[in-house]
Amino acid sequence: MAGRLLQSQAEPGFTLPAYERLAPPPPPSLLSARLEANSAPGDIVADLHGRGGWVARTAIDRQRRAFSLEVSPLTRLLAEVVLRPPDLRHLDAAFGGLAASPRGESSLKLSIGELFATKCATCGRSSTIEELTWSAAARDAQDAGARPAGGNVSADADADPGADAGPGASADPGTTAESAAAPVLAAVPVLAAAAVPVRKQYRCTVCRDQQGGGELRTAPPDDTDLRRARREVGAAAARRRLRERFPVPEGGDQLVRSILGLHTDRQLVGLLAILDRIESDLRAAPVESALRLAFLHAVLPASRLGAGPGRIPSLKIAGGAIRTAIPDTWRERNPWVAFEDGFRTVRSFVQRLESGALGPLEARLGSDLRTLAEGPATAVLRVMTPSALVTLAEEAREPAREPGVAAPARARIRLVLGQPPARFSQERLAAAYHGTCWALGREAAALLPLEPLLGPAIRAPWSWQAATLRRSLEAVAPHLARDGRVVLLLESGGPEALVAAALGGVGAGYRLVEARLAEPDEEVGGIVELIPPGGILPPPARSRGNQVLDPGSGG
Repeated sequence: MAGRLLQSQAEPGFTLPAYERLAPPPPPSLLSARLEANSAPGDIVADLHGRGGWVARTAIDRQRRAFSLEVSPLTRLLAEVVLRPPDLRHLDAAFGGLAASPRGESSLKLSIGELFATKCATCGRSSTIEELTWSAAARDAQDAGARPAGGNVSADADADPGADAGPGASADPGTTAESAAAPVLAAVPVLAAAAVPVRKQYRCTVCRDQQGGGELRTAPPDDTDLRRARREVGAAAARRRLRERFPVPEGGDQLVRSILGLHTDRQLVGLLAILDRIESDLRAAPVESALRLAFLHAVLPASRLGAGPGRIPSLKIAGGAIRTAIPDTWRERNPWVAFEDGFRTVRSFVQRLESGALGPLEARLGSDLRTLAEGPATAVLRVMTPSALVTLAEEAREPAREPGVAAPARARIRLVLGQPPARFSQERLAAAYHGTCWALGREAAALLPLEPLLGPAIRAPWSWQAATLRRSLEAVAPHLARDGRVVLLLESGGPEALVAAALGGVGAGYRLVEARLAEPDEEVGGIVELIPPGGILPPPARSRGNQVLDPGSGG
């Protein structure tokens, strides 16, 4: 099954790296086939557990109208770009304006670059570090030769709630390189030993012009690099502001300190500066969403978990602590360089969206189902919450009308198409929590279930998926046409997933038409097809002799 998903995701413009594990979407070819078979142009197609607006995009491309309940604020952010890709010229202009926006006595880009300033080891000209490698093993070797046997160094990372100790922690600017490199304990529990810089990577524009190449250069850090890596940069204030973006249940403060402890002081300052400009400037919604996605793809790759440009590491949280192993050697990436990499990823994604099989698309967003039936809207986007299901069920009631004014025909959903809700897991929740807090802030993250972050690592049972699916199908049932259909594309799970989806539909009062596991060459794990309560089946196909071609099929 994993192989099929990877093959389907290889289609250009299919998804972004940060969403491959968080919310893998269904294969677009299968969506198109089901839309053509079970709906007609002008019909309303609903996705009750959306994973980035992919069902809605395919529906609009086939001249349908779409209603999508996104599973989290983070997939709602992706859906904004998928349904309304920004113009590339506007996106480039926004990025250029953000880089040149004033900060202090220079621009945003230059001010962040000053935190990572260095000198070229070849020509001695000023340059900017793109990546600084830290090593705990080098720190241990340095300690062995610098202190007596049996020496012990410790620090309380929680002593000062405003500044977490660790590599990159504040030091007196007047100290020497040796004293500035004194080991301290990091705020992340698994980082029991401090590290020291051992290698820097940079690009020198002068050497490039002279030698005809802009390759990435590697050199050991000098004393100035060591002092700059640990000097005071105002990170205490940045930490306080960033903590406000992370809602946690009571007793979860250590978790936030651990998450922020994945970054050095100057990284936190740089990331906050970028975030401030994204959120404070006035831009079109699709452009702002694209910049937030670029920032999302910069945070984890720039952390101590980073495995290189373009690769999103996994983050595991359980028991109120980070359970992902931190390597002894890790990379401190320049946050602006990481943001540039994230922007290139998102820009390529937007470009592929416009040049892919579905072509350019511009959805018109509405507020509710009535706007799809009466107005020019072609799509409605919402975030899946308990109140969202209540609101959806209440919209089925006829609105009050003035005497003599005829009530319009209620908007009917012809097809519910999509995947069952992804089973809850600690890794998926950790990725959603971390990404939502950084990219969208406290209010959006508060919509997530936060209590499991402080508990042990668990995975939701199949019964949870069946119960969640039942509630969403019950809420949408009053909106379905009598000849409507529900088609669920199973991601994986084998017979358990098939039974859970079928039980969820039957428990909501739907009639089961088809439930089968996929063949080896299919792109999904299986298909479950239902008709709504009180719905009717179309007549079966017949031959010229008026004989039913397939008596076991409903149509």
